[in-house]
Amino acid sequence: MKKTFLIIFALLMTMNVFAQKKGQEMEPYRRSSLCMIMMEDPRIDQSIAPLVRQSFLSNPIPSKFNDHSVPAEFMAFNQSALEITVADKQAFNDFTGKKKKAKKDKSAEGTAVAAGTVGLLGALAGVEMGPSNKAYANPVVDTMKKVSEVAAFKYINDNNFAKKVVDRWFVGEDGNLNMKLVIDRINENATPEEKAAAAENSAAGVAGATDYLINNGGLDLIGNTFITVSRFRYMTGPEMAAEILNGAAIGAQFLPQSAADMVMSTAELSATAATLAIGKGYCINTTTYLYRLEWTPEAQFAAGQGFGERSSYENYPYTLEYVGEESAYCQVSVGKRDLDEAVRFAVGRSLDKVLAKLEKKYEVFRTKTPLTSVDPITASIGTKECVEVGDKYEILASSLNTKTGEVTYKSVGTLKVETVGNNMGEDNDDEKASSDPFTTFSGKLPKNAYPGMLIRQAGKK
Repeated sequence: MKKTFLIIFALLMTMNVFAQKKGQEMEPYRRSSLCMIMMEDPRIDQSIAPLVRQSFLSNPIPSKFNDHSVPAEFMAFNQSALEITVADKQAFNDFTGKKKKAKKDKSAEGTAVAAGTVGLLGALAGVEMGPSNKAYANPVVDTMKKVSEVAAFKYINDNNFAKKVVDRWFVGEDGNLNMKLVIDRINENATPEEKAAAAENSAAGVAGATDYLINNGGLDLIGNTFITVSRFRYMTGPEMAAEILNGAAIGAQFLPQSAADMVMSTAELSATAATLAIGKGYCINTTTYLYRLEWTPEAQFAAGQGFGERSSYENYPYTLEYVGEESAYCQVSVGKRDLDEAVRFAVGRSLDKVLAKLEKKYEVFRTKTPLTSVDPITASIGTKECVEVGDKYEILASSLNTKTGEVTYKSVGTLKVETVGNNMGEDNDDEKASSDPFTTFSGKLPKNAYPGMLIRQAGKK
């Protein structure tokens, strides 16, 4: 049996052959896998904290990702339980590639001194610095945010989450290594034709059936494993507005007065819009930090060898890479829902929004979507995925690197969102969305386009 698994794993590493079949109606593609973790913010109202936590833990992984959750006891932690040292900050800066020296925990004072210095230099040059409105003269630096990104890194690093997500791929309930999840997820994304062909090969045994599927894609499954760490705050409209204005004021201190006033005018409009949107209620503000598993050839080899010698698998130093962060918020609308339901909806919706922002910002995190029809051009995405009119999507053509076995996707055209479909039903929060559950696109498709051809977000408009 071990020999069979070694053969299968070797094929997974070296024979990731991706061949488009003539007449095939759905291009096989591999969904990314996602593990989501919650970091409890010490500032959150403790009367609502348990509800926010439960809302997160019961919120399903978005359907366009494979659920790669770790054991429940690791899915949430309290930031205040971690002691963040100067060494931790330096480790995070080194890990993320930020070329900064570790500083003492006096960032607010440091910013004030820096702003004062710049203001002094500006005054000496005859230029008045900072906003003319003195209400913005002494902004307070949010030291909690800087500590939060370090706390997220410390938690996943101290708990060896790189190894945890690899274990999720290969360690079975009996504690032994197996390929079941890999094979299951190849099956999930395989076309009916692939599954039928695999069934025909089943007479050759386990290896015969799975070899066929592995030969039609699979290596990119493991390499697209992501971890998010999300921090939630429960805020009123005025609190959100104050935070927007304060954040803008920090940077405005370093600008000549005319430019600083323009920055603050823009921030005031944003703060007003946030206050109006939230009203007299509350919102859930979510900041999410995104990591990706580094599935290198060395990591693959160590895992493959582990089917013969377990220590090779266990002792390899699996690692993660830091992708980036984004923030989003959703109103807690009490009225048609009671407080419990409103908080659950707001937690889930704010996560939808922040994941959509991360997709738009970071190409590596963008998911692929099959077209449901080509005349008209439609796809089963919409308001839930925060699609907006005018968003651009690439039309993808796959190709195989025969030397590395890696599947890559080349853009062969661009589509633009024409109408956004409402795929949220009564929970829809986009007033401009159409009544259709699918999104329509304008643009020119390749001559050989077919339902099932893949598209992917092209970034910001």
